[in-house]
Amino acid sequence: MELFKEKLSIKNIFKEEVLTFLDNKIFLKKVLKEILIQNLLTRTKIEDSIKKEHISKFMKKNNINSLDHLKEYLLKIKISFKDFENEIVREKMLNNLAFKLFSEKIIYDSYIKQRNKCDVATYYLLRFKEKSLALDCYFQIECEEKTIQEIYDNYCLKVDLNSGPKVGPSLISKVHPDLGRKLKNMNPGELSEPFIINDIWLIAKLEEKSLLKFDDRLKSNIARKMLYGRIDQISESLIADYELEKNK
Repeated sequence: MELFKEKLSIKNIFKEEVLTFLDNKIFLKKVLKEILIQNLLTRTKIEDSIKKEHISKFMKKNNINSLDHLKEYLLKIKISFKDFENEIVREKMLNNLAFKLFSEKIIYDSYIKQRNKCDVATYYLLRFKEKSLALDCYFQIECEEKTIQEIYDNYCLKVDLNSGPKVGPSLISKVHPDLGRKLKNMNPGELSEPFIINDIWLIAKLEEKSLLKFDDRLKSNIARKMLYGRIDQISESLIADYELEKNK
């Protein structure tokens, strides 16, 4: 996907005398990324009604009663009204730009790839050396003869003496894959039958599970990350071309 129709190069973005101040490639990349984004934003339209809404929210938050008072405030801090207006809707413009460049399908495909890495669970985990003890404790919990805490205190292996049987909230992607699959297939309140991982018998009880939801906020975050990733690639490519040309 082409973000810029015109042919870009470091030398047609920066004058020679400016490049002497941007000799550090890390600094050059930061400045270049901001310029490329700003270039795209100048071609991104946003409705006047949205600008007015954002300005109104800013005024209310800062106890500014009128536009005249707002302009006086901006004059004191040496910011033009136009620059202020552009800055206050910048986040909205970035979202609009990202959604324009990346279709809903592309954003959804990205969500599917990262979804499993972001699921969070809170659960109880009990560890046993022997299957027979694990089964006996499972039935005691299931029949409400003993609580999970009582089983943990009296029969379980302890990994950390300072922590109890409760784990999380933590990322499911960080646990052992077999435990992760078990948690994903469980419902809140469900108690698993004993299962074995690395010669240790486990019982898990899921308390709460929070799956990454494909809502508007997440769509926006994914689209923005994709936009910044594409800008990163373009910046690195431009700097690499510039370095090759400079060393000829």
